[in-house]
Amino acid sequence: MNVTFRPANPADLDFVRDLYLEASHAIIEHYYGWDEARERLKFERQQFLNVSNSRIIVIDGQDAGWLEMNENEQQVEVESLYLAAPYRRQGIGTRLLNSIMTDAEAQDKSVYLCTAKINPAKKLYERLGFRVTHEEERKFCLRKDPARKGPSPS
Repeated sequence: MNVTFRPANPADLDFVRDLYLEASHAIIEHYYGWDEARERLKFERQQFLNVSNSRIIVIDGQDAGWLEMNENEQQVEVESLYLAAPYRRQGIGTRLLNSIMTDAEAQDKSVYLCTAKINPAKKLYERLGFRVTHEEERKFCLRKDPARKGPSPS
């Protein structure tokens, strides 16, 4: 399975919106009740797709997901990581997160993300070493800190 990225562009808006709605359907329905028209409008109004920070995940030549990250001197924040249904539960998300964590570790940065409290992906994040930093009404925020290197031997 060949996983690559390409920069997102405004033409990806429909793909990203449909992916977000499909992947988030159960969570949205649980917390707010499902109203597709409302959710489409909300997506458009909140301008979920920030093309400057987003990449489209391409698997074997097919658009398969969406990754949005923001980075500063201390951390990499994973804003969005969504895979289309046929690509879930195959270890792809784990591969992507491991790659993000490896890159962050090399720069001595933490990786930060938030997820809905009912999202089963929380177990994956914890298996990968993320720890809950705080919680809000409907979500947990988690962070994976870089390994701290001890003092250099003298």
